[in-house]
Amino acid sequence: MAKRSEYVAYLLELLAPMGTLRAKAMFSGYGLYCDEIFFAIVADDILYIKTDAESKADFCKLGSVDV
Repeated sequence: MAKRSEYVAYLLELLAPMGTLRAKAMFSGYGLYCDEIFFAIVADDILYIKTDAESKADFCKLGSVDV
């Protein structure tokens, strides 16, 4: 089994107040789940958060890059 990246471990610790978190190896990165709901992907130590029309605007205001 591949070693979990230090960045993923850091994210799980940082985001722990959100709920029960887990990371699942996916392709060449990781899927992040909170309370069994998929919400983000980590690829090449970059966090990609799943958004909707409402939350996307909030993330962009905070400096996120729209990809």
